[in-house]
Amino acid sequence: MTGATVGGVEDGRSRADTQHGKPLPGNGPARMLPEIVPWHVSIPMARTEVLFNPERLRALRDTALVGSAWEEAFDRLARVASVALHAPVALVCFVEADRQFFKSCVGLDTERTSSLAYSFCQHVVDRAGPLVVHDASTHLLVAQNRAHVELGMRAYLGVPLTTSDGQTIGSFCVMDREERAWTDEHLAVMTDLAASVMTEIALRAQARLLVTKELTFQSTLERQHEFLSAV
Repeated sequence: MTGATVGGVEDGRSRADTQHGKPLPGNGPARMLPEIVPWHVSIPMARTEVLFNPERLRALRDTALVGSAWEEAFDRLARVASVALHAPVALVCFVEADRQFFKSCVGLDTERTSSLAYSFCQHVVDRAGPLVVHDASTHLLVAQNRAHVELGMRAYLGVPLTTSDGQTIGSFCVMDREERAWTDEHLAVMTDLAASVMTEIALRAQARLLVTKELTFQSTLERQHEFLSAV
C-alpha cells in the first residue's frame, strides 16, 4: 500500500491504515487503521552516518550560526511561512549530530536546543529532501517522536536547508497540532522560502569573509609600515 504524496514526495504512511497490521472488512479496497506501536519501541532516528557526516558537520559549523542570537531576517521568513500556510509553528532548524538548534522559532515556547528525540527535522536531513506529514499519529517515521507524543505536534511540512556544495544542514518547516492536508502549493512556498533562508546564510558567510580579508590586509599594511620604519 502506497502512502499519499505531495509533489511526488512520499509522506511515509506506507502502513497508515492498519489495525494491528490487519485489514478491516468493508466494501471496496481494504481500509485499515494505524498499527499500535508500544511505547517502549525506540523512536526512529536519522541514520548515524548522515548525522555524523564530517563534511555536513563542517558545513554547519562554517555557518557560525549554531548558538547565535535571534535575528530578525530569519524570524521574518518564519513568520511569512506561518502566515502563508496558516500554521501556528514555523522553525529555522539546524540539525547537529546529536541535537537540533532553532535559529528562528515562531509559535513555540521552547528552549533553543533540543534532543533529536523531539526532532522531525532530522528526517529531512536524513533524506536530503522534503518531509510531508499530514497526520503524525499514522506516520510510522514520527508516530513515536516526542514532539508528537509529548508536545502534540501532528502535522509537519519541512524542506531541506542545503548548502551550495550539497550538504543538508537543517530544515525550514511549519508544524500544526491539527491534521493538515498539505498541498503542492504549500511545498512550493516552503521551498522558495527555504532558498531565502539559505541566501541569508550565504550573505553572512560572505560578510565574515570580507571582514577576514580586511583584517588580513590591515595586518599586512601594519607589518610593512613597521618594516619600513625600522629601515
